[in-house]
Amino acid sequence: MPITKLCIFCGVNSGLDPKFTEMAVEIAEGISDLNISIIYGGSKKGLMGTIANAALKKGNHVVGVLPESINRPEEVHDGLSELIISECLRARKKIMLERSDAFLILPGGYGTLDEFFEIMTLKKLQLHSKPVYVMNYMGFWNELLVLLQKIQGLGFISSGEIGELYQIFDNVSDLISAITQRNSKHLSRP
Repeated sequence: MPITKLCIFCGVNSGLDPKFTEMAVEIAEGISDLNISIIYGGSKKGLMGTIANAALKKGNHVVGVLPESINRPEEVHDGLSELIISECLRARKKIMLERSDAFLILPGGYGTLDEFFEIMTLKKLQLHSKPVYVMNYMGFWNELLVLLQKIQGLGFISSGEIGELYQIFDNVSDLISAITQRNSKHLSRP
């Protein structure tokens, strides 16, 4: 199945280094150039807002999914193509899972970690088989990836499982190239 709707999990903060914002803009523009809609957390702040603004500027369709508890003017991006208000965080993630063809994990905080582990757990349990991409920009996820390898080495994660559940990218051009190749392969099938 080609990727037509990409769910992006990322921070409601931008981080201290402006390179993270630059990376988010580059990703949003690259995804928009591929005519892939973006589904994300609905905030106008941080990397979330950067992704939405850059994609909207390119004329892309951007869907925000926000739980009712965060539905406040200072949080909600008011220029989206579509805004879905969910009952709670759990419902938000369910909507994002159902509406997306693939997932991209960018730098972020607690919420992004929660989303990363939930999407991995659901894939491990074969409750979805959608591609998951991890943007390890500037080594952001290095320590987490080492921890996962340690957990695997201790026998709590099956051998080889890590590479089967997601792909890791260190730069935007390789990520965009991988998505382009995947879509080309799926669109060329009879």
